[in-house]
Amino acid sequence: MRHIEGADLANEALKRWLRRGGQPSELLALARSFPRAQSALRTTLEILL
Repeated sequence: MRHIEGADLANEALKRWLRRGGQPSELLALARSFPRAQSALRTTLEILL
């Protein structure tokens, strides 16, 4: 939904989720079902972590 809501909002939501204990491995496992989003998510996680 990054393309609809904007990258800034998506990044803030991801940061909030990580701070609340979200596990990147779980998110990447889920992202396998969405190949178009997987590379952008992986890149963003690499930057944030």
